[in-house]
Amino acid sequence: MKDEQIKQIINTYYKKSKRTTTIVGIVMFFIIFPPAILLPGFIPEDFSGRIVVIAICYIVVLVIGVVVENKIRTSLTNRAMFPVTSVLNDQCDSKSYLKLTTEGCQRREYARNAKNFMVTLCIGANRIENNLKKAKELFNDAEYQRYLRRDKITAALFNFRFAIDENNNDDVELYHSNLLTLMKGKQPQLAKKVELDYTIYKKDYEKALLLMDEFPNSTKYREVTHAYLKGKCLYELKRKDEAKVFFEEVVENGNTLPYVEESKKYLKRIG
Repeated sequence: MKDEQIKQIINTYYKKSKRTTTIVGIVMFFIIFPPAILLPGFIPEDFSGRIVVIAICYIVVLVIGVVVENKIRTSLTNRAMFPVTSVLNDQCDSKSYLKLTTEGCQRREYARNAKNFMVTLCIGANRIENNLKKAKELFNDAEYQRYLRRDKITAALFNFRFAIDENNNDDVELYHSNLLTLMKGKQPQLAKKVELDYTIYKKDYEKALLLMDEFPNSTKYREVTHAYLKGKCLYELKRKDEAKVFFEEVVENGNTLPYVEESKKYLKRIG
């Protein structure tokens, strides 16, 4: 992907992010301020619990406003981010994805939330490309750590994956346990992915194969990733002829993903 294309995609993302902030601000204004002005007029002044009722109504309105704001912001942010994430999810072009997210992280003049969301993607992009030092450097940035205080699942998820990268068994067990607690009843697809990563780390390859069959291959990137992981599991289980089929699929469809070179190495061993 050319540099001009990368800059254009990032510029579009940040323009849409600023528009998202404006839209959310307008929505919050109309959710909160009309009730704040009108509610007192509906409650008689001689009512003994008037202040308590008004306070409760304000709290309810505020909670509704926060829930609506979060849903709108998430939806609009995902739409704005689609041209960036599709480079990985639909094209499996991890090298261009890394360039895109790195360029995005350098746009310091834009809104903090938009920047932090881009940093999250950039950490993932560096992990995919095995740039673990850079990924941890971004993760440990003071501003990003402040952002993660409000997103404990993402913080624990990165710590869990870094522990796997570094083969730190104690930390793997710690953050796996933390994630199970944090995600209880939430984000079932992410919970399955965490369990898959943990199962492969523990070298329970039969179980890993069963877990992957439960995943919908919603993107080309996930399809290629699972093909590589299935090939690896089957290879370790000495089912090399079956593994070969999946490694060949990765080589054919993996574009610039590092899995392509790894698959070629496995195919060379299989012969």
